[in-house]
Amino acid sequence: MKAALITIKGLERTAQKEVYELIGKKSKIIESAVVFECSKEELYELAYFSQSATRIVQLLGHFSFEIKKDLLEKAQKLNYDAITDTFVVRTTRVVGEHDFESIDLEKEIGAIIHEQGKPVDLQNPKQTAQVNVCENYCIIGVDIASIDLSKRDYKIFSIPASIKGTLAYNLVRLSGFDSSKKLLDPFCADGSTCIEAAIFASKKSINKFRKIKLKIDADFDAYEKKTVDSKARIIGYDNSLHNIKASQKNAKIADVNKLITFSRVNVEWLDTKIEQESVDCIASNPPFVSRNHRETDIKKLYDELFYQAKYVLKKTGKIALLARSESLLIEAATKHDFKAVESLTVQPSKQSETILILQKL
Repeated sequence: MKAALITIKGLERTAQKEVYELIGKKSKIIESAVVFECSKEELYELAYFSQSATRIVQLLGHFSFEIKKDLLEKAQKLNYDAITDTFVVRTTRVVGEHDFESIDLEKEIGAIIHEQGKPVDLQNPKQTAQVNVCENYCIIGVDIASIDLSKRDYKIFSIPASIKGTLAYNLVRLSGFDSSKKLLDPFCADGSTCIEAAIFASKKSINKFRKIKLKIDADFDAYEKKTVDSKARIIGYDNSLHNIKASQKNAKIADVNKLITFSRVNVEWLDTKIEQESVDCIASNPPFVSRNHRETDIKKLYDELFYQAKYVLKKTGKIALLARSESLLIEAATKHDFKAVESLTVQPSKQSETILILQKL
């Protein structure tokens, strides 16, 4: 069958890599998604293990459009035979300005599908027709899991600096991390980046404790046997004891606490805690200029970050940072002989973000 993994706009390459790693399928990148051919069983496995997905659908169609009329005309031409039971339509609009509201689009596409003899059930539907709109591109499919796969049940103890699990996972992958490497997050906040790294390295599932929410007929016992004893070394530091305690609790909920070392450590003390050139990857969401953080303080923090990174990071190591104060990060990086090898614009919500990938000169 044709399928699509819908992800954060700008991070489709990570999703493409993940699809190949998990089910061995090559995929094509489209706007905010990758499309591929697979069996239903493979799609279930992908839905269970994927860390990059927001939705995974059996693909009915994807197309560009200009206005709502154009979108509806193209939706009218699709084959909805994959909807075989009661259904409801759900719409996700992440990016762009449109001449329609999500609820109106749900009603009108629902009417199109109902005209083909499919019964609507708004209260207890057996299937969900997912409509994903990103700028002027639309993806329509049958949602395999019928839940938002980007949500993380382990994020019970959250803090204002928390980022989405999908975004944290992408930082981990863009840093070059794998199960043989040592990863450091010097600003771990609620632990999301470290937890995503540990889940990836141990081949666990983020859905392990919410199987009942997944509307898939899968062999979960067989999936659990794929877990491995990881030799990855994952370190999460933060200058806030509150954040460290939140990270430890979240990691325990995710069942990866034994794979991560969390400690209260200020960034200027990294060289006293970590051996020289022993870290393979740094992935983090550092503080940025805001009402709570003055520019002078952030400049000083970034200067210390790269001074310390130069000491602890291997010569071939990589750094992936969410760069909300991009120019200040690049200034500090350049001062300490780092270069930005890639800058990605991503859209986890209506506000775009930048991810910087850096290496030593």
